[in-house]
Amino acid sequence: MEIDFRAVHRDGRWEMEISKSPWPTASAVTATLPGHRSRRRRCLFTNLTAAVVVAVLALVPLTIFVVSRASGIRLDDANDSGSSFASKFLHLVHLVHMPDTAAAMALRSLLTAGTLAFGLPSATSASLLYVSSYAGTITTFNLSLSNLDHATEAHLQPIASSDGCAPNPSWLTLDYSNSTLYCLDEGLSSRNGSLSSYSTADDGTLVRLDKVTTILGPVSGVIYGTGGRGLALAEYSGSSVSSFSISDPAALAPIQSDTFTIPQPGVDPIRQNAPHPHEAFLDPTGQFLLVPDLGADLVRVFLLDGETLERTAVAPLVAAPGSGPRHGVFLVTETNTFLYLVSELTSTITVYDVLYNQNKTLGFNEVYITSIYGEGASTPKGATASEIQISPDSKFLIVASRDDGRLKIPSFDPEDSTEIPSDPLLNFSLDHCTGALSLVQTFPAGGIGPRHFSLNKAGNLVAVGLQKDGRVVVIDRDTETGELKGFLASADVEGEVTCAIFDE
Repeated sequence: MEIDFRAVHRDGRWEMEISKSPWPTASAVTATLPGHRSRRRRCLFTNLTAAVVVAVLALVPLTIFVVSRASGIRLDDANDSGSSFASKFLHLVHLVHMPDTAAAMALRSLLTAGTLAFGLPSATSASLLYVSSYAGTITTFNLSLSNLDHATEAHLQPIASSDGCAPNPSWLTLDYSNSTLYCLDEGLSSRNGSLSSYSTADDGTLVRLDKVTTILGPVSGVIYGTGGRGLALAEYSGSSVSSFSISDPAALAPIQSDTFTIPQPGVDPIRQNAPHPHEAFLDPTGQFLLVPDLGADLVRVFLLDGETLERTAVAPLVAAPGSGPRHGVFLVTETNTFLYLVSELTSTITVYDVLYNQNKTLGFNEVYITSIYGEGASTPKGATASEIQISPDSKFLIVASRDDGRLKIPSFDPEDSTEIPSDPLLNFSLDHCTGALSLVQTFPAGGIGPRHFSLNKAGNLVAVGLQKDGRVVVIDRDTETGELKGFLASADVEGEVTCAIFDE
């Protein structure tokens, strides 16, 4: 067998020219390789990288030849016509469907390598996932997805780790456009919390830029202000809301802190012994900061100044006594803006029609309330609501319940044939006219304690951080039906998982 090829660099791109091969249809083929691209930091090809890709592609005809010979198929018959070559090649490809043959495994590896070289997302794609843990670490995972043979395979591999946010990382906020990750340390055994900033990289490594002290107990953060120059924090144990300038991620600077009190404990005197801000998030216009306060049964509302980054408290949303507001999310429809507020202590979702008043305040009209388990359903004893998210297409809402444990799923350990308990993710469809919710699916979260979950921007993946099981799982999601389909990948994480977000 004789193959002649060469790599040529023309006009800023690499080309591979195959001038001679055993197969008529493969002669005089020119393969153009991707050159330099500038989408953020991804897909930056140096000349060396391109040369390596050329070398990989050069092995394609050789590998096909070896596999064909091992399978008893001759593709190098000089008398072969193009159609005969094609039929033989298709027969060779059919071997891929025979998983136990050496030829199939070799050809699969070849196809995967070739697809990776050309960067075709329909066959193989990869993304990064950042996962924080109370053990003191942020772990970067590489999530690779393959869709060969119409059967998706996924692998979740840890590729980097940082302990610079120790001792107790509780929340991650990514500024993707500026390649910066912010980590909050709750400070469970400390007198204060902390805020750390990191630069991100293609290989998943995190380089800490700065670390500053905060009021005790930061558990959530959101970027705000003109140009995304501010970061607002909800500080649970410190009964406070703080903000920092992140204009220079390497020089974090405090802007404002407010600490709250309540005259007496709430309905639940243990959980509501003091104000406990649990999340910081923005309204759809970016003009208001909202902070659900589990201890005070309020959603505190602040009017933001996008230039000075300062905030002014305005009238709050008063939640039901003893409900314990935890997290919220907005839905904007053609006619309304709805707020979906999940309350931890009563495991309910309350829907409000949001009004933008002329005096620069927000009004909230309650229009619907339901159990997180669906309308009319009861909450299992001991179960509590946690995270809530709306799908990127604004058609579905997912909420997590913790300490339920009634669902059973196969163990993620391939050597363990027993089943393990799992808490549920509750999947609802959204009525854009009324704001009402309809339960469409109850799906296992992948274990116990889904403290946090996030969807990727495409909406086809859900990453779940399981606090009590020390595990992160990735779930396949059908973007058309909104249904969760199955577990794609999982990985054990040291300590209690607190947050899992995609790098996008």
